Amino acid sequence: MREFWIYYNSNVIGSDFLVDEFGWYFSPPSYEFRETRLNYILHFVKKGSCDFTVWDKNGETTVTVRENEAICIFPGYDHKYRADDERGCVRYWFSFRGNAVNEVLQKCNISGQNSLIKGVDTDFIEKTIEGLYGNIQKQSDPTFEIYFAAYELFAHIKNINTVKSDGIKKTEKGVLIDSV
Repeated sequence: MREFWIYYNSNVIGSDFLVDEFGWYFSPPSYEFRETRLNYILHFVKKGSCDFTVWDKNGETTVTVRENEAICIFPGYDHKYRADDERGCVRYWFSFRGNAVNEVLQKCNISGQNSLIKGVDTDFIEKTIEGLYGNIQKQSDPTFEIYFAAYELFAHIKNINTVKSDGIKKTEKGVLIDSV
């Protein structure tokens, strides 16, 4: 695996849901990066852990995302992530925007800023995002593969983040931790 790869997507299908970028990075111990995004971003931690700090009108909130967990950062918020001081971390991510995002997030039970998602199959995430790398290298127009992969990632989150009809949150595959 390469230590870093990012793809900035210019392939679009309409404006209701757009995939902006995706990639992976091995963040060395204590690596820190701060930014304010104009889109949503889902970070998946494959190995190690990473502290995500978000600043909003209520102040500063830090959430530790561990192996097989993910976090969704909403647009317009200043935030940083810092890799574990000893092991660093391997992160995969993809960012997105559009008029349909709220509906997509609602279907995945991602209800607010800093929603921590547990029980993520990071082998599946790795295979999906690294598969995009291979597809992009082979094709001049990977549009359908990009959007198919994005919806596969959301379907995975929906499947581990749903509430049974009796109102009890799933625990066998994952559980949604309410927004911090």
